[in-house]
Amino acid sequence: MKAYILAGGKSIRIGEDKGLKLLAGRPMISYIIDTIATSFTEIFILSNQSSYDQFQLPIIADEIKELGPLGALYTAMKHAENEEAIFICSCDTPLIQASHIQYLVENYNAKNIVASYNAQIHPLIGIYQTAHLPLLEKKIQQQELKMMSFIEETATLILPFEKKFNFNPFQNVNTPVDFEQIQKQIQP
Repeated sequence: MKAYILAGGKSIRIGEDKGLKLLAGRPMISYIIDTIATSFTEIFILSNQSSYDQFQLPIIADEIKELGPLGALYTAMKHAENEEAIFICSCDTPLIQASHIQYLVENYNAKNIVASYNAQIHPLIGIYQTAHLPLLEKKIQQQELKMMSFIEETATLILPFEKKFNFNPFQNVNTPVDFEQIQKQIQP
């Protein structure tokens, strides 16, 4: 299974590219790369920015620009069409650990699976079957770009992480306040 890190967001609320923002002296995406590398050997960065070259991983540009996360999922599935499924993770969730990724992988059973914590679904951390590529194409043609709409239309297991883990590893960075809160939790 191939792994894809979503690093294509506009980062409007935080004012700079989140994946490259330094967190305890390291680019935020580097935490995700290190964590994912414990479970996957083929890792790709989904981005239209050449500045991600520094991580020496293949960069995959959007097939169709300006479609948000659903477009990134579409790009990943197009890239990995011969795979049964792909793993995706957003670049702005640096608290994720190898045990969280492994928990998803262990519970994957031939249908989409996404993480949740205390009933909050995290569609950008999950495993998606490439057989859903035609549905993604249809949703894009119809301009239905919400990830939750896609999840609701597919056989998707929502995996509750609070049953196994005692903290929310999916806190993401959208604002300067989010960044400060996560920075306090990251050990330099």
